[in-house]
Amino acid sequence: MHRRAGRPPPPAAVQSAVDTGGSHGIGRAVSRRRAQDGLAVVVNHARDAAGAEEKVAVITATGGRAISAQADVADEHAAAACSIGCGRRRRRR
Repeated sequence: MHRRAGRPPPPAAVQSAVDTGGSHGIGRAVSRRRAQDGLAVVVNHARDAAGAEEKVAVITATGGRAISAQADVADEHAAAACSIGCGRRRRRR
């Protein structure tokens, strides 16, 4: 992966990011940027599964690592379950 000039790499401890609303708008751009910076990205969506899968396809087609996950992050239990599930999926890859 190549980085834009002047952009520092992410801290060594940061290997992945969960982007809420990653299937559209600003969240989409943030997901793409984080993938370009070398992070594994979880594109979270509440209802737009197709949009999230499209974003995952774009990221992986350009050499990035990404998965999609559905969770209402306003619900603490749903967000926690999503986080645990994504961690398990990531370790299996």
